[in-house]
Amino acid sequence: MSITPPRGPPVAYGVQLLDASEIFKKRQGVAVQILESIYTMPQLRELTVYREGLIFDQSYPSIIVGHILAPKPGELILDMCAAPGGKTTHIAQLMNNKGVIVACDRSSNRLKTLRDHITRLGVHNVKLINMDARLLADEYTMKFDKILLDPPCTSLGHRPKIYDTVELQRSIDLSKYQIQLFKTASKMIKPGGLLVYSTCTIPYYENELVVEFACEHLGFKIQEPLFKPAFKGELSEDYPDLSLCLRFYPDVQDTPGFFIALLKKID
Repeated sequence: MSITPPRGPPVAYGVQLLDASEIFKKRQGVAVQILESIYTMPQLRELTVYREGLIFDQSYPSIIVGHILAPKPGELILDMCAAPGGKTTHIAQLMNNKGVIVACDRSSNRLKTLRDHITRLGVHNVKLINMDARLLADEYTMKFDKILLDPPCTSLGHRPKIYDTVELQRSIDLSKYQIQLFKTASKMIKPGGLLVYSTCTIPYYENELVVEFACEHLGFKIQEPLFKPAFKGELSEDYPDLSLCLRFYPDVQDTPGFFIALLKKID
């Protein structure tokens, strides 16, 4: 059978292993065994070096996130939307497994994936919390040296994509959700603490607009990151510091679409 997207020619050919009724009933398993595809890449996760925890597949902007946060051994770090854990485990590596990372996610299934990565990579300094990160400040009084906020978004920067359709209202609704997470972060970070806000999407609503709100209402100030391998953030008359944020574009940097902002809690 051929695998054809809603728009465009077939992208792969394969053998159907399940009938139509089974495909829609089962949540996991192989429905079609791909024999030939226009998209090919090594199966990294089947390699021995991957199973032994010697490598982790991660995009370039995601790697940059950890370095911009610049965690140090002994610090107390909060990762608010941590699963599946690429950034969490990278932060642990940068900390040399010393200090504490509190990794929160509301999805128990995604946290299981994070737990598997932690075991595979030999990470020892991560404490997992399964809850909605918006409620963290209601349950915990601890203050963190640094926070990573990489929230759910419209994911328009993901690759490869043949096409995508996202309603504008979806982006606006997610922006409101991201701001709620930011409000919690503002309560849980130490004065002078650093927060990295990142998304794998493009719209202004989910990026600069959220950062503007954090600066105007939550006591944050945009900082200049150490790494500058991307376009500047979209400018604003009220917040010229948005130019210090980083934007990655697939057609320019040949990376996933991405946004990164470094902020400091000043009051």
